[in-house]
Amino acid sequence: MGIFILPKKIIRAIEQKFNRFLWNGNEEGVAKAKVSWSDLYFPKKEGGLGLKKLDIWNQTSMLRHIWSIFARSGSIWVAWFRENLLKRRSFWSVGIPQNCSWSWRKILKLRSIAKRFLKFEVGNGDSIHMWLDLWHPVGVLIEQYGFRAIYDAQSNIKAKLSSVICNGDWFWRPARSEALVDIQVRLSEDRLLTGERLLKWGYKGELGCNKWGNNSLKCLICQLVLGSVVYNLWHTKNELRHDGVPKTEKQLLKQIFWEIRARIAIKRGFPRTRENLLLCSLWNLSSAILCNVGL
Repeated sequence: MGIFILPKKIIRAIEQKFNRFLWNGNEEGVAKAKVSWSDLYFPKKEGGLGLKKLDIWNQTSMLRHIWSIFARSGSIWVAWFRENLLKRRSFWSVGIPQNCSWSWRKILKLRSIAKRFLKFEVGNGDSIHMWLDLWHPVGVLIEQYGFRAIYDAQSNIKAKLSSVICNGDWFWRPARSEALVDIQVRLSEDRLLTGERLLKWGYKGELGCNKWGNNSLKCLICQLVLGSVVYNLWHTKNELRHDGVPKTEKQLLKQIFWEIRARIAIKRGFPRTRENLLLCSLWNLSSAILCNVGL
């Protein structure tokens, strides 16, 4: 069951033999089933016999091979597989050859299922493809943001994650697009956990924007200002630590202002109130983000 994916015709034939043996006591003849075969897959406490579905069992056994590839289990098969079939390419992006084996073809077709169960531990990033592997909280970056993000980041499709890690810390180039801002902000949100840390440090103040309403434009701006300021200060600290050239105060404020405007510009549906019109004017936002409710 764990060598290759069985054809559906073979699985049906095996299940028919199981069925006949269960109801007739042998593999021959016509089975006089008293209960639907699908009901027997339920656990015993739910009225079934706890039988395993062969197709799912077969698929699960093959997914184990994919886990072994990434866990580097030390087996000869995994070493041969990585050297001769992957050839330093990302498992998630390699194409399905026309002349490959049945087993290899079926393993590649299981990638969409395997993605739901595999997560990378970043480490130093030497073994992770930045744009092709599943390490980021939003998923595979090339699928979420497209090739334009690679161009904006001045990177390439085969870049390793280690190219943006220095001394155990993130070291990204300045974001030049909304996609890169989102990629970096999502990482900073995932690591900082600002609210939880403030509570651990004894801060008892208001962590949210409930007094303005969670869906208000004012609340959104406050949240984005906090996130952008924290991120840009963190990024400036890294530039100083790694002998980079930090932004001036004017450049930093311009960057924060641009990031916040870019994030708000894609939103819609805020009430057309006097307060929101004033905020649009102050932040140089299009009134298209407002709907005709409120005045």
